[in-house]
Amino acid sequence: MIKAICFDLDGVYFTPKGKNSFHKGLVEEYGIPKETVDELMYRSPEMAQLVRGQIAASEFWNSVRESTNITASDEELTARWIRDYEVDEKVRESVLRAKKHGYKTCVCTNNNGIRLPLLIDRFNLNEQFDVIVSSHEVGHTKPSAEIFTALLNALQVQPDELVYSDDNPDRLEGARELGINTFVFENFEQFADELTQLGVDLK
Repeated sequence: MIKAICFDLDGVYFTPKGKNSFHKGLVEEYGIPKETVDELMYRSPEMAQLVRGQIAASEFWNSVRESTNITASDEELTARWIRDYEVDEKVRESVLRAKKHGYKTCVCTNNNGIRLPLLIDRFNLNEQFDVIVSSHEVGHTKPSAEIFTALLNALQVQPDELVYSDDNPDRLEGARELGINTFVFENFEQFADELTQLGVDLK
């Protein structure tokens, strides 16, 4: 029986607008070539370290400035990063209904100590989710089994009592290895149908 429902943030709870806007802003507002932005935000060693909690925010922003020659402050870049984030209201409503029906609600995210605390405060995520597990706090990123083990421990549920959905299919492997119920998030209607098939009715 399902006891807990877990959500990814970017692309599931949050619409793609916020993340895409920041990347677009680095190109159009700061004049950084798109190839450089993609490298910095997806493939750079500094980003890999940031999402594992291995470097401080100041170190990351210093690396961005060194790679691009922009002069924006840490505070300016941080504010721009989260400026256009918005919630998918259908998903938010499903989180609230899940809590009302007695399910534990949780987040498992590859995130960092710059962005996540600000998003938690801005969108009152601690009021909506019983547990938030982030890669920068546990030192492991999805799809590793370690981050999902940390999630199970925090929730105090068995793998077959948890369902996890992610918009990136490559990030489900570790959860599947542990026996967690998983599926790829495509859209809200498909998400609701998948939950129904697992015996979860959030109407």
